[in-house]
Amino acid sequence: MLYTSVVAQKNNASFDDEISRLIELKKYSRAKVLIDSLISVYPNKTSYQLHRINLISNSIGRLEAIVEMERLLSTDSTNVQKLNFYSDLLSISGYLAKADSVLSTTLRHCETDTQKAWVFYHQSLVKKRMLDYEAANTYGEAALQLFPNSLTYLANLAIVHMATKDYEKVLFYNLRAYEIDKNNDILLNNIALTHSLMGNYKEAIEIYQKLLVKNPYEPKTLNNLGYAYVQAGKVEMGIEMIRESLNYWSNNSYAHKNLGLAYIKQKNKKQACICFDTALLLEYTRDYGQEVLELKQKYCK
Repeated sequence: MLYTSVVAQKNNASFDDEISRLIELKKYSRAKVLIDSLISVYPNKTSYQLHRINLISNSIGRLEAIVEMERLLSTDSTNVQKLNFYSDLLSISGYLAKADSVLSTTLRHCETDTQKAWVFYHQSLVKKRMLDYEAANTYGEAALQLFPNSLTYLANLAIVHMATKDYEKVLFYNLRAYEIDKNNDILLNNIALTHSLMGNYKEAIEIYQKLLVKNPYEPKTLNNLGYAYVQAGKVEMGIEMIRESLNYWSNNSYAHKNLGLAYIKQKNKKQACICFDTALLLEYTRDYGQEVLELKQKYCK
């Protein structure tokens, strides 16, 4: 009962943070004691009820959490916060159609633009996982229309269009986001990557060079810059950059694949095949797909 005695001495946000921390650290018994103590004092507080569901999901299982969530909703079926949590739980458990249906129900109970935008955003995420990219874009745009400067909603739309390889739109949304937050190096990297995918290697190289001024030892940036150099025809410089990236991240299978592609440009198939074999050994296919296998079949006979 230690936690019960101090409930009145801490604000709700402090308890929410503490519960989240305990669950993240997998200290489930301590989290349960704290949650039970808080619910005994505040039995109808939504955040504590949802912490309990989250604890069940992490410590016992998602199916058990879904059952408990449905029991909770049986007496509070219009609570937007609970419905959102329920849809997220369904989505991560793979019940995408049901999650989509719950989100449609949730929207009818939303009272603020913030609530509506959040539901639209989650509908976009679910539709994306269902591979319905047209619907994912529609819902994503609906969220963005309500909050046009939201980096989260802009990033979501960039990801949706990346899935369909509509790189012009990916660049459009990333540039909009960067106008809002010009200190965001992740956005700048995404812009460079998109330029590279579009074949705009000169623009990609300029941005990667700018990023390296801030962090000259970042292996992903060095690797991406090297690849852009290779594709722009500066193969020797590209090989140098990719090799340097491997000095800081030797197990980067993607860099080994890129190095192999650079050697193909030099018509050095033997060295290229060694790089492709290394990429496979480092489980490239698990992380990035079948490209290296296809390259081996093409060049390493």
